[in-house]
Amino acid sequence: MKIVIQVCIIGLFVMTVAFTGHAADFKYTYGQVAYEDADLTVGSVSSDGDGFSMKGAYEVPGDVFVTASYSLWDLDPGVDVDIWALGAGYHTSLRDGTDLVIHGDFGRVKLSGVSSFGIDTWSADVGVRHRLSDEFEVGGTIGLVKYERRDSVTEYGVQALYHFNESIAAVLSGEFNEDGDTVSLGARYHF
Repeated sequence: MKIVIQVCIIGLFVMTVAFTGHAADFKYTYGQVAYEDADLTVGSVSSDGDGFSMKGAYEVPGDVFVTASYSLWDLDPGVDVDIWALGAGYHTSLRDGTDLVIHGDFGRVKLSGVSSFGIDTWSADVGVRHRLSDEFEVGGTIGLVKYERRDSVTEYGVQALYHFNESIAAVLSGEFNEDGDTVSLGARYHF
């Protein structure tokens, strides 16, 4: 059922991008905080919980940007998860109101609780940002996530932003892969 929902979300996104357009410049320099709900499955072990994240991006000349993020989750039964990542990306306009975005990062996931360990992660994705109006923006990504000592997994991402003004936006996003789902609700400040 999860894959059907993901395909429907991606299909709706593609149709929205194909049939609407709005001239707007995207900003790639921002700070963001969010509440996150996580449902993870690794092997036969499932866990869910919540936490928060802090993310930021800074655009450098030449349509390039750098990113940093940190998340802290409290999962059942008594597992704390710290995740940090550093990355870089490139964006280019496909047409008025639509950007193509390519991004990659390196990160570290640390689990502590009953047992403690950390693993390195690498990811790369390609996505689209699209402005429906001055206030509403939607986006979607598809990419690969590689965990240390494991095969890579395909990850899908969706996000919607409501821009209250040029600086402040509400963000609703989700990331979905075979190891779990994360949904977040937060606020973004564009510099």
